[in-house]
Amino acid sequence: EAEALAPANPVLRARLLVTQAEIALAEGRYEEAARLNRKALETAEGASTSAPFRAAIANRLGRALERQGRHEEAERAYRKALALAAGDAGKEWVVLNNLGLLYYNTGDLARAEEYLKQAVDLARRRVNAMGRDTAGSYTGLAKVYLDRGRPRQAEALLHEALGLVSQNGILDTLSGHLVLLNLCIALNDLERPAEAETYCRKAASVARNLGPWFQVEPRLHLARALSLQGRSLTARRALDQGLAAARRAGDPVMLAVAHQSAGLFHLRQRRLEQARREFLAALEALPPDPDPAHRAASLAALGQTELLDGKAARALELFEQADALRARTRPESADRMSSLQLRAVAHHRLGQADKARPLYRQALALARRLGDAASARLLEDNLRRLDASQPPDLGALAEAGR
Repeated sequence: EAEALAPANPVLRARLLVTQAEIALAEGRYEEAARLNRKALETAEGASTSAPFRAAIANRLGRALERQGRHEEAERAYRKALALAAGDAGKEWVVLNNLGLLYYNTGDLARAEEYLKQAVDLARRRVNAMGRDTAGSYTGLAKVYLDRGRPRQAEALLHEALGLVSQNGILDTLSGHLVLLNLCIALNDLERPAEAETYCRKAASVARNLGPWFQVEPRLHLARALSLQGRSLTARRALDQGLAAARRAGDPVMLAVAHQSAGLFHLRQRRLEQARREFLAALEALPPDPDPAHRAASLAALGQTELLDGKAARALELFEQADALRARTRPESADRMSSLQLRAVAHHRLGQADKARPLYRQALALARRLGDAASARLLEDNLRRLDASQPPDLGALAEAGR
């Protein structure tokens, strides 16, 4: 009936196209979803429909394009949606959030922070009062802070988000799970593992209702919290549970993450052969064209194992591969700063001061831009050691491949 009426009613036709596009998106037919949303937007524009209605369609078009990896086109669609959504707080918040997450997923952390911060500010001023679940903006911005080496800011934001999901009665949903999980990560980064353990266990409890894929990371970060407390046997059990959940989930990337976490556990214990096996398993598990962040992390961690085993030349090869990936995908991140630092340390160990010094300085400048005082102090110390012809301090490197 709707299809019969649609030719004479452009608004109804636009709504019908949007519905068809949503079905295509849910079924993974992203190209078809984008085509239908484009037609819906053209129809809505021709009928002079309201700006918020057209904003919603442009936002849906952005989502469909993003799913195809057509990021520049998705950005244009989101920006069009943002201009049309002006004055409608709910729709403006949705688009700001999507635009911020697009930048996060493409490695532009500075712009991700800019737009997610706007989304959070708008949620605080107006959208939270509408009863919407806005926790995704808080969690997204917290992840940016974590990636930029600012866990204290992430913690404060996540506690605010925790209050929201608790108030709205959605702590036991995916939104609540993500808040709890990222609180666990932030507290581990702040070296408060006993508090981290509490939130890891809460995230693991919520994940039991969400499926095996969501059960992996809480167990892995719980293992890190337990390891930081010196509870190695309990940490090993948590890692085994994380690996088992990753196998049940059937996701090769998540399996690689689990192997990498197991490798870091062994690396902290200086069990180098076990660490090496886990990092190689992580690299083997990754599909041919994975998220570069996971491959870079495994390469960097494997390089640390080789460095601690006295194989500085081999370590340098691995660090350079990891840094090339991070320079392309996460140029202004704590991970990039870490891989620059690792390259500098390898050259330092090889007695190549002329190559180590500029890398230390580049890493130090990035650490200062990120506000990472602890890493800046370590880098300054290693520069002094280099100038004094002393070996580098390797004390903080076991966390660099996190």
